[in-house]
Amino acid sequence: LDEMCGRFNDVQLQALKSLWNDDGIQAVYSRRGEYNLNDSTK
Repeated sequence: LDEMCGRFNDVQLQALKSLWNDDGIQAVYSRRGEYNLNDSTK
């Protein structure tokens, strides 16, 4: 991934950690198997 996108800076990393630790994000992620989007979905 580093080769494709580079590394996150400290601000980006903290924002991602904060987002990931959000209860709403965790609830949505825990239900990820309930929905299926085909590759052809636009």
